Amino acid sequence: MSARKQRHWKTSSQHSQELLGFFDRYFAFHLVLARTAFRWDGPRTHPCLSALPSSPSSEIIDPYMGFSHALLLLINEVTDLAWQEHELDIQKVYGLKHSLEVLRQTPPHGNINLHSGQECMVIAEANRLGAILLLYEICSSSDSISSSSSFSSEEKLRYARQILNLIQAHKSNMMRTAVLPLWPLFLAGC
Repeated sequence: MSARKQRHWKTSSQHSQELLGFFDRYFAFHLVLARTAFRWDGPRTHPCLSALPSSPSSEIIDPYMGFSHALLLLINEVTDLAWQEHELDIQKVYGLKHSLEVLRQTPPHGNINLHSGQECMVIAEANRLGAILLLYEICSSSDSISSSSSFSSEEKLRYARQILNLIQAHKSNMMRTAVLPLWPLFLAGC
């Protein structure tokens, strides 16, 4: 965080701090998702991403993003693989795959009713599956990884079907939320 921002952060009200935190998360979210489609040769670590917590609370779903900060950071790592110039590091790929498979996102705290919490969980799960599908797509272009049984086309198709089935089953409830799972739906459609 810049020194100027730190000074402003210390002297601002609680509401202003929450608003600044929201904008940091908002821009980090859009930067990472844009990087899944477009190459960005800026700094490897964007200042917005450093504002995201990397603690157990990072698995709490942000209702304005539709998934947790932990998943956002994993999507950013997957995207780094997509745009790197050299051959994919198999250990890194398998580590990301494992992290995405075992990630358990939790509903947001606060004034959220049971139905809203369930809707958040469904949308977050669709986004997690979308991140796995993105990883599969990146690996399908790598000769050293695409031949592996852990990255089979059948497995990739299974994740695409899971996204579509999840959205189909819960679409009426999702229409009431602040976010729709358009990113994983886009990935499943490709």
